[in-house]
Parts: sequence; C-alpha cells; structure tokens
Amino acid sequence: MLTPAAILNAKTAISTLLISIGIPEKQIYNNTTSTSVKSERKHTAKEIQDKQTYNIDDLLKYIRRRVESIDNMEEDELQGITLALLMAVTTRRMSEISRAALQVDSITSAQFVLHTDICKVGGGKVTLTIKKAKDTTICPVKWFTKWWKVQESRSNKGKILWWDNTRGKPASDDKCSQLAKLIIKAAGLPYKERITELRAAAITKMIDKGFPMPVINAWSIHSDTAKTLQRYYYRANCNEIIEQLLSTVNPIELRTTAEQNETQYETSIKQYQTRSKSQTLLGGKYK
Repeated sequence: MLTPAAILNAKTAISTLLISIGIPEKQIYNNTTSTSVKSERKHTAKEIQDKQTYNIDDLLKYIRRRVESIDNMEEDELQGITLALLMAVTTRRMSEISRAALQVDSITSAQFVLHTDICKVGGGKVTLTIKKAKDTTICPVKWFTKWWKVQESRSNKGKILWWDNTRGKPASDDKCSQLAKLIIKAAGLPYKERITELRAAAITKMIDKGFPMPVINAWSIHSDTAKTLQRYYYRANCNEIIEQLLSTVNPIELRTTAEQNETQYETSIKQYQTRSKSQTLLGGKYK
C-alpha cells in the first residue's frame, strides 16, 4: 500500500507530465485537484508546535553593520543579504523570489520592479514594486542595486537574478534559501529552521507594531479572505508597513496609525460592496 507521501508525489508527477504536454495549468490546478490532495497533505504535514519565531530586528541590525563592507563583499554574502531583505519586505516565499524577473527599465535609485507568480491554488502573477527605505543601510533598493551590478552581465536581460557560484549556473530555490540562511546564521539566529521563518518573523513584528490583521494580510498576500482587497486596494509592499518593519529603534506609539489603517480598510470594503451592487467590473493586478 502506498504511503500518503508516495501518493502525493505520484499526483505531482502526473501534474508535471500534463503541463509538459501542453495542458493549461488552470485546468490542472483548481478546486477539484486541491481537494483531491487534502488527505495526503494532512498526513504528510509537519506537526504545528507552540514556539516563538526569532526577532527580525536582530537580522536587520546585523545587515546594518555589514553595509560598511558592501563595496568589497563576497558575492554569496551580498546575494544572501539581498535575498533576505527582499523576503522580509515582500513576505513572498523564497521560491517566488528565486524565480522572479527584473523589469530592467524600472531600476532607479528610488525603486525597482520584480515580476513573479504564486503557484498555489488560486494564485497568479504578481508585480512587486520595491521602493527605497529611509534607512539606507538596510534599504532593499540599495542592496539589490549593488547585487545587480554583479549579476547583470549573466542575467539574460533580467530573467536570471540569482547565481550559484559553486556550480556556475543560475541558483535554484534551495541555493537561494541556503544563501539567506548563511546571513541568518551570521546574525546569531536559528538558521536550521525553514527559511519561511523569515516571513513569519516579518509578519510577527508588524502584528506587534499594532497594524490590523486585514492590512497585514493584504500586504503579505497571506489570506484568501482579503484577496479582493489585496488585488484592488493595497500595494503588496505597503510603504508604511515596510518603513516600520525596517525600523529597529524602540517601538513608537502606532495606535493612531492603526486606527487610520482600520478606517481605510472599512472604507475600502464599503467601496467594493457598492461597486459590486452596481455590477461594475474591477480590473487590475497586484502592485
């Protein structure tokens, strides 16, 4: 009798085969196929444990110290810091960041644009606009721009952003995770945890800062219930959230800001409901 893991692997192999012969992904990944693997995923999922994630401020403080060496830094460290910062400010999965492509004409001293996609059921294409942070020592634009100068010549016009120096070829998802984990380890944090702990640490900090959950869900594209607002009303990398995320000084009072964000969320809900009643079609994409 096959184990749940073996069944799940077999279904994955069948899906891959169907894609390879030209069957559209939307016909393969849908609610029916999602339901069909629920049992196997339930039996192969890791046990949820009651534990705390690490403090992302410790990682940011380490990166701030390392900025002094940015001009003569080893490629792997420069790349690892860039990956860690991007994962923190966008809260995207490492696999989504590793396969992202740069919109080359978008890169300036103030911002750059990445295009990637979410492969989970119900996902889709995502455009991430990364903007300059006030603290230049941990600014993702500063670090990415420095890395881009190294990677540009082998990037195939922005399609290959990450590099495996050991093998001399584009970096895999696992390699990108390893590079980011090296930075987490250097910062004295538990690096043997899954790289998704970095996402959890970023989101946890913003919860502690007092941002309402609907706003955090929209920023992190983390909740199906907020999908409509994620798509039409909020930027995937909300500037206010990112500025607070990158701040490592003593916490400031954010009650007023949180109330304003909550009001904005409620207003957006009402606007959306009004438009739905009038059958107005909303169009757009993640920004």
